[in-house]
Amino acid sequence: MFQYSDHHRRLTDPASSVDEKVKVASELKENIEIVLTGEYSSFLSTFFRPFCDILRTVPPQFADTPEHKLRNNVVDILTRLPQNEALRSHIVELYDVCLNVVQTDNQDNGLPAIKLLLDLQKGFRTFLEGQGSLLAQFLMKCFANLSSTVSEVLDPGPEGGEPPYAKVPSQAIPGFKSFKVLAEQPFVVMYLMNAYERLRPVVLPQLVPLIIRAACLPGPALSDPHVRGPLAQHYADFRLVQVRCLQYLLWLLRNAYTAQQAAAAAAADGRHSASAAAAASLAFPIEPHVPAIAEALVHLLRQCPDVVTTRKELMIVTRHMLQTAVRTHLPAHMDELMDERALCGAGRACTETLRHGACGLLAEIVHNCRRQLRPHQLARATHLFASITYDASLPTSTRATCLRAMCVLVDPILQQAKAAAAQQAAAAAAGGAGAGSAAADPEGLKAQGRRLLGRILESLVAALKHLRMQGSRMIAEARSEREVLDRQRAAMCSPSGAAAALGPDDMLSSVTIPGEKEREVVESRNMLQGLLPHMKHLAYALAKYNSVVQQQQQQQQQLGGGAAAGGAGGLSEEE
Repeated sequence: MFQYSDHHRRLTDPASSVDEKVKVASELKENIEIVLTGEYSSFLSTFFRPFCDILRTVPPQFADTPEHKLRNNVVDILTRLPQNEALRSHIVELYDVCLNVVQTDNQDNGLPAIKLLLDLQKGFRTFLEGQGSLLAQFLMKCFANLSSTVSEVLDPGPEGGEPPYAKVPSQAIPGFKSFKVLAEQPFVVMYLMNAYERLRPVVLPQLVPLIIRAACLPGPALSDPHVRGPLAQHYADFRLVQVRCLQYLLWLLRNAYTAQQAAAAAAADGRHSASAAAAASLAFPIEPHVPAIAEALVHLLRQCPDVVTTRKELMIVTRHMLQTAVRTHLPAHMDELMDERALCGAGRACTETLRHGACGLLAEIVHNCRRQLRPHQLARATHLFASITYDASLPTSTRATCLRAMCVLVDPILQQAKAAAAQQAAAAAAGGAGAGSAAADPEGLKAQGRRLLGRILESLVAALKHLRMQGSRMIAEARSEREVLDRQRAAMCSPSGAAAALGPDDMLSSVTIPGEKEREVVESRNMLQGLLPHMKHLAYALAKYNSVVQQQQQQQQQLGGGAAAGGAGGLSEEE
């Protein structure tokens, strides 16, 4: 207790210099494990009020000064305090102090402070409902000023000169202008709207348009020299803000769908439903903004820098967006989306880490938009998937996914060939000089359809041939690997083995999981089982391609040159 008194005296004495207080705060931070003991309550009663007084009285600094170090040490200590019953009586004061830090301090202190605010909201939700509205007002101010913040921070500066923010340290950036702080705010908004129903009708109509505008900001292009050089980190943080905004908009889209489902269920039951009312309060009329969200998503895929964590978050958002209304607006951007560099980036780290997921995401995008693909997009998708299936550096599961995605394109290829035949028949029925020119392109589409089906067949046969050639080797290696693992397990579990002196937990941790070779055999078997049904459909499509197309052409001729039949969509299972 004497040590507490000494540190308390040195920290609160008006005669103590700032450097002395920095030294005391550093010592307390180094010995912060005291809060994990029974002395936590005594620590709070002694130091909590002086910490808050320091953050209230010592003005925020925007340079690496002793005052900044003092405030930074205090904020760091506050973020490490366990949020239990001992802290409950100080929650409101701690929240107000942290909110003031986020609003007025620099990036170094604002970032941990806003994370602490979110943790406090989660841990003490019922105590902080009134403070939630103050935080929401600050968030709206930040998003309203985001456009001017982007122009200021990412300003290229005079031609031939250095950007103004090229060498600005993190201490000199205000928290409300920091992209790192802004990147945490969509999570805070999501929690506030989920936790406090009273805030929804007030905050959502004002905040959601601001977040949509933030997600749709074009910003500088990735190819601009100043964002690839001195402002690279600021640019990456700005794009992360937009990715997080898309995550929040995804949450809104899901809520809108849930509200529609709940309302439909309540209407079917004929009575008011509490769950439907709760879902409706979370929903926001976001449907008019869906095209803009789709544009923002595609733009961000192309302009996102090669930062693995940001790219990974963006890929996850894109995958989930495919399950919402955004999916219907993606076919217009398929030329941009069918590019691996747009999905996983062009950097080496991103390619090595994310290419597997990017191939799977590309397969999902093509699968969801396959009916709207144009002829050149069908050809591009087929050849792209074929090249992926020949890439031995990719896992078997990834190549199997791309093979299945190729097989899914069989019906759209047939559909376009039928449409081409109908167009040719209509042109022939119309007669005249324009018939030949009108029929030239349909002939090309029919020939392209045959080539694409042949390309798919070649890829499937090559994959099956590879399995046949490597199957015996993989099975033999998997059996040898299994024998080694079984011997290790038997030795560990025997009374005289190495595990005899270990406890049961250690014995369980020593049991090894199935090896790489065994997993490779399982993946190959799953690939074979998934491809065989598609082989049957592809073989039938190839064998009957000419007859199916000619049948469509004859039907069109029987209509006397009328409108082309619109119901043909490939071969059904009954055919």
